[in-house]
Amino acid sequence: MPLTTMRILTLSYEFPPLGGGGARVVEGLARELTRIGHEVDIVTMGFPGLPDHEDVEDFNLYWLASVRKRADISHTREMVPHLLSAYPLVKRLVATRKYDIIWRCVVRNAARVICPSVHLQGLLKKVSNSAKSEIIPNGMSEDKFNPERTKRMRILVVTRMFERKGVQYLLKALRGRTLDCEINIVGDGPYLETLKRMAMDTPADIHFWGWLNNESDELKELYETSRIFVFTSQRENFPVNLLEAMTAGMAIVISEDPGSAEVVGDAALHVPDNQPEQFFDTLQRLVRDPVLCDELGRKARRRFETHFTWPTIAREYHKLFEKVLC
Repeated sequence: MPLTTMRILTLSYEFPPLGGGGARVVEGLARELTRIGHEVDIVTMGFPGLPDHEDVEDFNLYWLASVRKRADISHTREMVPHLLSAYPLVKRLVATRKYDIIWRCVVRNAARVICPSVHLQGLLKKVSNSAKSEIIPNGMSEDKFNPERTKRMRILVVTRMFERKGVQYLLKALRGRTLDCEINIVGDGPYLETLKRMAMDTPADIHFWGWLNNESDELKELYETSRIFVFTSQRENFPVNLLEAMTAGMAIVISEDPGSAEVVGDAALHVPDNQPEQFFDTLQRLVRDPVLCDELGRKARRRFETHFTWPTIAREYHKLFEKVLC
């Protein structure tokens, strides 16, 4: 039980089963904060089939009716109506529940703005150099994926299919060539059809899965039994899928993106964005060396256990909350 029990309001436009990595961060942190004794209320975007209100273990979850069309992604034109519909409920909750902490994305007048990475903190400073910010990374449950399962020599990519996510660099590296392993690409988005056309230029064994629910058996199987994880995004703040790969004990290859590099540290191999020859050589090196893959996988798992488990992250939030309130 913490020294000071706090009442916390979280505002988020998505919460599992909706959304991607950000939604899972909101869920994981809420569960851990309630476990150590805080009260947490969450106001989020609803979807057909979800209730208006739900008690999830020890926190309250309010699903608001929305115009959202898809479970996996939400657009700005869907977020604006959500903000308008959330205002009356939030106003009532703030008046009746008397929160100690309200998480918010509004920089002005915020006691602290929590940034998950140095990279994102730098972007914040460009917008408002006077903002009071603290760095606390995102986290994940230690048992999200089992790192001890026997792994096959295959490559896994999990991301939303936008051009800036960089999946095209993998396909360019494989153009006209193949690797002695299966390649699985999971995710949906507007760039998917372009990537499928690019994949026709390689004889490599590539499978496109489309969107998979993060809690699905299929995705769990892919993470736990694949040896290599590739993530070549050009612009990231704190990619949660890298935490998933680290949890699963995978050998990780990333682009030279500061947001991604901050998560994996020296527990991954780095490749330039648009250097297909070097990219292919890196992948071929891993495919031919399962011992190296296993070493990198263990290193990634150790880094995760040291820095990114929910108990570790929640303690940092709790310390910050006490500092702000005292």
